[in-house]
Amino acid sequence: MTSNEKTVALLTENVNGPDDQWYPVPAQCKAGATEMRRLVWSLESGLTEDGDWEATAQYLKENGFTDVIARMARGGVAFYNSRLVPVSPKVATEGDLLRKAVTACRRHGIRFHAWKVFFRMNMAPQEYVDKLKAEERYMYGRFNTPFCSVWQTPTGVSVEGEQNDYWMCPADLRNQEEEISVMREMATLGVDGVHFDYIRYNAWYGCYCPRCRARYEARAGKPAAEWPAEVDPMVAINPLWLQMRCETITGIVRKTIAAIREVNPACEISAAVFPGVDEHIYHAQPWRSWCREGLLDFVCPMTYGQNPDVLRGQVINIARTAMASPRTRIYPAVGLADGKATPEKIRELAAIIRWAGFPGVSHYVLDLKTGPNLAKAYRRA
Repeated sequence: MTSNEKTVALLTENVNGPDDQWYPVPAQCKAGATEMRRLVWSLESGLTEDGDWEATAQYLKENGFTDVIARMARGGVAFYNSRLVPVSPKVATEGDLLRKAVTACRRHGIRFHAWKVFFRMNMAPQEYVDKLKAEERYMYGRFNTPFCSVWQTPTGVSVEGEQNDYWMCPADLRNQEEEISVMREMATLGVDGVHFDYIRYNAWYGCYCPRCRARYEARAGKPAAEWPAEVDPMVAINPLWLQMRCETITGIVRKTIAAIREVNPACEISAAVFPGVDEHIYHAQPWRSWCREGLLDFVCPMTYGQNPDVLRGQVINIARTAMASPRTRIYPAVGLADGKATPEKIRELAAIIRWAGFPGVSHYVLDLKTGPNLAKAYRRA
């Protein structure tokens, strides 16, 4: 067993989490599946650079896609006329991109899912970022600083972050309320679904803000002897702290689902998730447990790599650890490698997902660079 494998085993044992356990493969996973849902992520402007969603929807229909997942909101900014958060300048030049996309996709028979990036504010206007900074609603890193200023990798290397790449603290109830409200708002605007992205912590440490410290001390029943070393996985594994992080993220998922169901019971709720077996530890994203419970309608594991052997191992693991509930569908991803993935490579990777028996495949990401090869791949499929 390698050092990394021993670490993962130790973490899993201490957290007592189920995300690495193996379960029987349910009926939805059938070897050689042929009826495939075909999804693709897209940025807010669609295939073009000017928000021509009619052209994008027509492209999707012509190339056999069933669904598009389009980014319509990030932390502190929306690409439609939101009543809750600042509206991107793109709306002034390209129009309300959510409304345009819904209208065009409905005309062409494409299911439209509004994609929301949680917590990350690197595209928010400066005045919004300044407001959250003043209210101390951002995520603290290991050096009593905002995560974006200095952070540290699992190997201990300190890295200077982007100056304005602040993250909201996921445990702050003000942040939760705002992010959930945006998802709820999008669910009322004629969409077929809404899509969680970045529904996690940004790394395996943090948030170390004063409120998170107080929450931890209340659960531990005593003051932290040394903060944040007592909970810092770079120093020692603290099962309670890791459990609290998972509870925070899962709690947000549950509250968001409840809010969406109130306004749009038929809305599909989905998430982009990391494929690793230890994401409940590293990013506090216990998505396999969400699947087995049937919380979400579907998930898209971000299996973006171009190595077929790696993908084969990933999808086998996903099938055996996440698919015990027949309710939550799983659509692993084919990465389009910024237009460098050839049509042959795209078909090869999609065939592996089909071979593993998943009922659909997702693709990241549709734009002017990737569109031509993606179209060629499926015109021959």
